[in-house]
Amino acid sequence: MRELGVRNGFGVEATDDPAVFDDSRLARFHAVVFNNTAAAPEGDGGLHERGRAALQQYVRAGGGWVGLHDASDGAGDWDWYRGLVGAALDRSAPVQAGRVEVLDRAHPSTVALPDLWERTEDWLSWRTGPSATVHTLARIRVRDGITGLDEGVDHPWSWCQDYDGGRSWFTAGGHAPSAFHEEYFLAHLLGGIEWAAGARPGDCTATRAGSSSGPGSRPVAPAIPSTWRWPPTAGCSSPGAPVNSRSSTSGRRGSPRLSTWRTAPGRPPARTG
Repeated sequence: MRELGVRNGFGVEATDDPAVFDDSRLARFHAVVFNNTAAAPEGDGGLHERGRAALQQYVRAGGGWVGLHDASDGAGDWDWYRGLVGAALDRSAPVQAGRVEVLDRAHPSTVALPDLWERTEDWLSWRTGPSATVHTLARIRVRDGITGLDEGVDHPWSWCQDYDGGRSWFTAGGHAPSAFHEEYFLAHLLGGIEWAAGARPGDCTATRAGSSSGPGSRPVAPAIPSTWRWPPTAGCSSPGAPVNSRSSTSGRRGSPRLSTWRTAPGRPPARTG
């Protein structure tokens, strides 16, 4: 994650300490990444009550949230967080090869991806499909016959949404460390971070099943992640500007910053499925 920031012009601060979640610290960041961790109950290494309140206030004030894979697990006692993620994990299928079908050919997190993206993954199933409430960017191609996933059931794999005043982007990828060495996955992740941070535009409300630039068309996309452009592209709200009751002297003005949180070794969030 730090290397991604170095290559694309934004700072990254990583931590495994949930105690850092307070209003003043979160206000410094354009986006917060939950890297394979979730807001599980405090006893499971998750957020305490104050941290939950701070995350909620951060999002309501226009902040961006990014979740990877296990960010969909845990926090079964917190309805607001499940809404932020967009879905709750039911179970995972055995690691195996499959394909991800890109539905939105215009969003910055999917514009560089092939229409059918072959991957070896720990494939996830949801308790309730999120398609009715989020903008699906990509889905699992179930017809390929992935063991452990029900045929005919919609399986969104990545999505985004405007949520409670802020922006939420989720991908079911990123479970294996090797994913962070894949060019396509890094382009996917970078685009999600940039959208969540307000640095690049992306329509997450136009349709429920993805969008494109036209029938049979696809925007020209770079083969590698593009450089972070700051200030944001026209049409995006600037995360550096004051929002709600935030002061214009917030640390989010100026150089873009990213916070990433992952549960410390030995303190994994409890599996709910």
